Amino acid sequence: MWGPSAHNCVRYSQRHFLEIVHEISVDTAACEFVKDFRATRRELDGLKFSNRLFSIRPKSKSITGRPVPIAQVATSHIDELILKATIKADATERIAFHRSLRQDKSFRPTAGYILKNFVLAWLSAHPLSTPIPCTAAMASAPRLEIPVCPKDRSIPFTDLGSMRDMNTPPTPFCLLTVSQTCAASAVDAIVCSDEAIITVQVTISRRHGATPSSFEQIRAQLPVLFGEARRWCHVFVTGNEEDAEALRYDLREDLPADLNVTIYTAVLDLGWLGPIRERLYEMIEERVSTR
Repeated sequence: MWGPSAHNCVRYSQRHFLEIVHEISVDTAACEFVKDFRATRRELDGLKFSNRLFSIRPKSKSITGRPVPIAQVATSHIDELILKATIKADATERIAFHRSLRQDKSFRPTAGYILKNFVLAWLSAHPLSTPIPCTAAMASAPRLEIPVCPKDRSIPFTDLGSMRDMNTPPTPFCLLTVSQTCAASAVDAIVCSDEAIITVQVTISRRHGATPSSFEQIRAQLPVLFGEARRWCHVFVTGNEEDAEALRYDLREDLPADLNVTIYTAVLDLGWLGPIRERLYEMIEERVSTR
């Protein structure tokens, strides 16, 4: 929960108040990290031992990589505290912090985790949130918006196979991954409308990493109840238009024209927090309650 220190784990299990004090200090450090990424990054350059937020690990398992230390967010729980600090920050701080995370290889997983949570909250916050406009990779594709759904039509799932026998609510409804380790790694959400099945993949990369075989794997797991009457759309959601444009170009170049799925990109700016702030906190509390 707090990092790799066995000593701390024993201390906190024996004296719960010490864990409460430590959590307050970690929460404070997370807020400082969000407000001034550069200052924290400078401290990490000279860091030789794990601290409140970060653990120090070898760059790789290779002979050349083992002597090179890198800092990473220590645990998924601390990732969640950083997410909370990001929610508390003002729009300018939030956007600047996320940009800095994306540009630093050590913190790109945290940047992806934050963006994914914002997207899933947006998809499940109707009527406060609004449909997400999409841009097709191919100019000939029909126009698309991702519908947003109320909380009671937003269903958690852990893997695509578990959905085959599920009872579905009226459309539109959405299926949302419920953990950082969801087995459906290529799909973060599925939104079903009367006209389309929309698989959503959140990414901070300008390269899509998608192959025809990966789309076939998704298709094989989609529930039969979705039927063949709806067209299938796959949307890569990014945090800025530059990444989305690069993705569209990459997709046009790489994916075969006869692939039976229409590819889009969409942008969710982290400055658009107002409508989904409470939904984000609800999602965090739901995760905590199931641990």
